[in-house]
Amino acid sequence: MIGAEPMAAVFSANEITSAVKGRLLRGDGSARAAGVSTDTRTLEAGELFIALKGPNFDGAQFLAQAVEKKAAGIVVEQGADVPGEGADFVVEVADTLRALGDLARAHRSRFEIPVAGVTGSNGKTTTKEMIAALFSAGGETCKSQGNLNNLVGLPHQVLRLDDGHANAVFEMGMSEPGEIRRLAEIARPGIAVITNVGPAHIEGLGSVEAVRDAKGEILEAMASGGVAVLSNEDPHSRVLAERHEAAGGRVIRFGFSPQSDFWADEIRIAPDGTRFALHCPDGESEIRIDALGRHNVLNALAAAACASALGVGLDEVADGLSRAVLPKMRFQAREIPGRRGVHLLDDSYNANPASLAQALETASALSGDGRLIAVLGDMAELGPLAESAHREVGRQAAACGVDLFVGVGPLMGFASDEARRAGMDGTRIMNFEAPEQAASSLGDILLSGDWVLVKGSRSMMMERVIEGLEV
Repeated sequence: MIGAEPMAAVFSANEITSAVKGRLLRGDGSARAAGVSTDTRTLEAGELFIALKGPNFDGAQFLAQAVEKKAAGIVVEQGADVPGEGADFVVEVADTLRALGDLARAHRSRFEIPVAGVTGSNGKTTTKEMIAALFSAGGETCKSQGNLNNLVGLPHQVLRLDDGHANAVFEMGMSEPGEIRRLAEIARPGIAVITNVGPAHIEGLGSVEAVRDAKGEILEAMASGGVAVLSNEDPHSRVLAERHEAAGGRVIRFGFSPQSDFWADEIRIAPDGTRFALHCPDGESEIRIDALGRHNVLNALAAAACASALGVGLDEVADGLSRAVLPKMRFQAREIPGRRGVHLLDDSYNANPASLAQALETASALSGDGRLIAVLGDMAELGPLAESAHREVGRQAAACGVDLFVGVGPLMGFASDEARRAGMDGTRIMNFEAPEQAASSLGDILLSGDWVLVKGSRSMMMERVIEGLEV
């Protein structure tokens, strides 16, 4: 079961002070707070307010509002100007972000339940949702809401744990080395899932090898005796598997070949979902998922492997995967409202080189005899790989038989150049600075039977193309 509203995490002032290694500046150590907030706009009476501080904000500037909203307690960094009265207690720490994570870690230690952590370059949120659907066979599941997966979001998700939860699955993202390690220290997963390792966050990490090592931190930090669920389809994940086994850890591999523990064949992709044959140590099963594409088959295999480590049976896996509610803007097929017969492939949430290649491959398979229009926005955070990665998109678009290539953003200009070199007629290539411009130009040329793929990095806000096309 998923979705019951969790009970608020309750802490005494002494418990908070101990967990965050702080100093009780004011108040009675037995005073209690129920719930934790880092935003005075959503703060409820009786909660603990942690005044986070960052490069462009300082939560200490909102302490008066926290007191006005009747926060039970306040956690501040050293030197903050604390109101003279109001909250029942005030705790001082060196770093409030660290304190938030430490408090969540202390809360996690209250529960002896199976916990899975999910990271990877692509497919984290989809895989997390699939795992949650499978875990729910064993009782109520606490899962990350949306993609709240960073050093602020994940602690808030862990703090949602309560006595009604039988298990949990938390998503973990990162932008720099050390972040996954810290997230794993907080959530303490016994099952670590790495969906894949590819060229994402290159700007901050420098190389795919560095991305691999950063993702691999979850294996080093997870609970003793834990299980690693790793892809057998990319070389970087295979390196992590070899390392983990060399260190005495258990690995469950997933992929498209019989050399994997969980593998798939007979893959059939249609607008209403994807079907495939699942093979695993427990036997074989016919699986149907709402998600489209071979890459989502891999996500489903990862979820199935993860669930098997928890003892979920094959019949329950097949049933759970068929019921998984998948996140919006992740390769969903639908007809564009007001444009009869025009099929939209909405993959607008985010993009990197691997996920964009997968999207083009799947769109090509789905479009059949229809006209395939690829509306692609810039891929961000690629650093020195930016030009070459976007040129590769142009080659892939030509190879996949894209009928009309629509680039949005300056980097997609490289893709357009490469598409021409690969043989696409210049009359079938368009470039725009903004998604709204692309939508305006496309509106007059869409025909019944067209398939429109929309994808780009989050910063490009490619959903605005879709909004502009809807009549």
